[in-house]
Amino acid sequence: MERGHPVLLFLTNDKTMQRNSMDKDIHLIRFDDEFKICPLCGYKDGFHSMLERDGEKVKWLFICPSCHQVFDIGRTLE
Repeated sequence: MERGHPVLLFLTNDKTMQRNSMDKDIHLIRFDDEFKICPLCGYKDGFHSMLERDGEKVKWLFICPSCHQVFDIGRTLE
């Protein structure tokens, strides 16, 4: 999260939390064994990926090709 940008967190169900960083919603997902099916629209063929700088970290985020929602499974790159 960049400084100066307010962030809202709220639960959407037992496995996801949603973060709004002003320009897009990012759904926080508790990653267990596999993340292949979109929890929002049910798309079953995996995700596109994107990278987003968060201070010194680089977050590895996933985009559903069907509903275009963005998901954060808590993984970062060094």
